[in-house]
Amino acid sequence: MAFFTLQKIQLSFIMDWFFIFLVVLVSIPINIISPFERQFRLDDDTISHPYKKEETFSVPYLIIVTVGFPTLVMTIYHIVYRDFKYGFHQSLMGFFVSVVLSSFVTSIIKVTVGRYRPDFISRCQVDIAKVETIYNSYNMSDYFDFGPRNLYNTTICSNPNKFIINEGRKSFPSGHSSFAFATLTYTSLFIAGKIQLYDGNFVFWKLLAVLIPNLFALYIAITRMSDYRHHWQDVVIGSLIGIIFSVVSYFYYFPFLNSPES
Repeated sequence: MAFFTLQKIQLSFIMDWFFIFLVVLVSIPINIISPFERQFRLDDDTISHPYKKEETFSVPYLIIVTVGFPTLVMTIYHIVYRDFKYGFHQSLMGFFVSVVLSSFVTSIIKVTVGRYRPDFISRCQVDIAKVETIYNSYNMSDYFDFGPRNLYNTTICSNPNKFIINEGRKSFPSGHSSFAFATLTYTSLFIAGKIQLYDGNFVFWKLLAVLIPNLFALYIAITRMSDYRHHWQDVVIGSLIGIIFSVVSYFYYFPFLNSPES
């Protein structure tokens, strides 16, 4: 009986990882397709900030920090307490479910909305000749502010790097913010559960240990605005997506924090 129970558990583990892999596989083409084509005005100050090639947190750096640190924390805990039979798997499973689902939802919204980043016009490298052609094609008086004649799309961009232009159309929501909070809020919950945050003792170091990952996620989110990669709305919604999926994923696999078994 024990053998068949073990086989059933192992099959469940394999199926869990299979579905995670499936979501990742589906996410690949979503991230490649061209986002929704919006029109914009050249005098829109919100998308006229300078494009900086260097980011505070590049994608590889973000992954190393926000995946490496939580994985290290969970691994050290399970080594110390020798809880590798099921606990370690459940910890990693919840973590990757949070990451994969939040990233999947974020990617779908990005390409559907197609919002321009704060640095889009700089990325675009506007071709003034094309602008004049489109503007004059309406054959209207210069004294008449005809709305459509002042609206343009990416056909006026002269930047040969189409990847940079397409990435400039994926502002909402912030992927860095959702990823950071999906990983680091989950880590905060993991730490809170393992150190029994709500055991009634109210020890300050416990609260600090739980807050640190979330504060770091907040810092990552703020840099997306200071790097002119995102508007504040992008960061807020991206952060909420990450928090929601981290909370749902954690409590799907673990008891509530006020439980003696947390």
